[in-house]
Amino acid sequence: MSMYTELRKRPVETPIDRTGSLHYSVYTMKIHELHSFERKETPIHYIRSYKASARMDLPGADGIDIPVEFRIENTPGGTKDIEITLPKNLEYPVLPIKQSLKGFIKNLDLKGKLP
Repeated sequence: MSMYTELRKRPVETPIDRTGSLHYSVYTMKIHELHSFERKETPIHYIRSYKASARMDLPGADGIDIPVEFRIENTPGGTKDIEITLPKNLEYPVLPIKQSLKGFIKNLDLKGKLP
């Protein structure tokens, strides 16, 4: 058997598994939970703003809490835009964290678990 055939037989790990459920780890970063929610009042009824803490594992730091602020806006087209603000002193690329948090928050919102 050639090496190419052996490599093709190995299972490939992806952020979304074969059953369609989301897997919230990107490389070595993993989000465990969002907790300590605080909803901010906004005068616009289609925007919800929150403060929370995200418990996640980053390279070299397991189980740390990072303060997160996010806003969910219902658009006229029926979709939801999620905007996330993270602290500036993170020593990890912000884009993978934001992408994973958006999926995590969207899932919590669909399940009705946000206050």
